[in-house]
Amino acid sequence: MKHGFPMGVWIGNMLGVALLGMVSAPWAAPTVTTYDLSWNAIAGGGATFAAGGSYSLGATIGQPATGPLSGASYALYSGFWTGSAARILDIDGNGTADALTDGLLIIRYLFGSSGTALTSGAIGAGATRSTPADVQLYLDTIKPLLDVDGDVLELSYTDGLMLVRYLFGLRGSSLTAGAVGSGAPRTAPQVEAYIQSLMP
Repeated sequence: MKHGFPMGVWIGNMLGVALLGMVSAPWAAPTVTTYDLSWNAIAGGGATFAAGGSYSLGATIGQPATGPLSGASYALYSGFWTGSAARILDIDGNGTADALTDGLLIIRYLFGSSGTALTSGAIGAGATRSTPADVQLYLDTIKPLLDVDGDVLELSYTDGLMLVRYLFGLRGSSLTAGAVGSGAPRTAPQVEAYIQSLMP
């Protein structure tokens, strides 16, 4: 008597294998993209970039970054501060921000004055920045931060006026009335808070 492999069992096994393949296919190992980050350096300078495909990596260690960074209605001033305050509006560097010295220097600068026309009679007692060149350089450095209404313009009749008003003690609507640039994103309270952040 012959004992053959039952046809029904064979067909069942074949169907089982086919179904197993269909079920297991979605859990197949995905293709993994690998990135080569083997090129590196530890150094104290420069913006050094490694690039591959659509990716790039730039890194540095120990590189001091100073000066203003700005975009849209935002500005960041980075560098080495003395003491606990940024003292941005202390233009002559004597430790205080005063309307008749620092405020006058700011508004003259925004009107385009330079040289002795910028500094004459506007340097406070104990100033560490007293020459026209020193004051001009400092104002050039902080200029983006003088955009107090956030319209990406530094103007004497808007930003300069509000800065002088603030240094004279005006607050609220008295600070901003008729002096906020067209389309400026900062409200009166935001202008006041922003100027306060620049004070010694």
